[in-house]
Amino acid sequence: MPEVQYSIIEGPTVWPGPENLNADPRFVAAGDYRPGSGSPAIDRVPWMAEVPHDILGALRRCGGGADMGAYEEVEDCRPPETRFQRGDVNLDGATQISDPIVILGYLFGGDPKSLSCMKSADANDSGGVDLADAVWLLSYLFADGPAPPQPFPGCGTDPTPDGLGCAAFPLCP
Repeated sequence: MPEVQYSIIEGPTVWPGPENLNADPRFVAAGDYRPGSGSPAIDRVPWMAEVPHDILGALRRCGGGADMGAYEEVEDCRPPETRFQRGDVNLDGATQISDPIVILGYLFGGDPKSLSCMKSADANDSGGVDLADAVWLLSYLFADGPAPPQPFPGCGTDPTPDGLGCAAFPLCP
């Protein structure tokens, strides 16, 4: 029987082995097996703290230990005031029809203050806010189009640097 250690295996019982947990690992998304925000897998392997990279070569970003599993957490420990949800343009905690409408109002209504977080409005992560962002969200919502890139569907930090910002924080819990 293989030995399993420092692992989260959600199920009716805890798998035998050192430091195993029976808990929801709170992965980022289906098929994305990195621990997401609030995962009990984050920083659970203290003796691995000196290993600078995960198996994909990503730098371990913060904390006092390595994360359980092969990959490091998504969040990079930037301050909470840098967290946002891509596609949640009106900042109500959801991506819905009102979000592309806010983008269109910003683009064609002439009021630059109508959009308080440019990062959230950059639905396709192109580094700018334009008509393509409204179309991207409408396609996602009504035509089985692709979801907005990270951070989506939850809150997080922007994995791709750009010059966009937000007028007010915090945007996420």
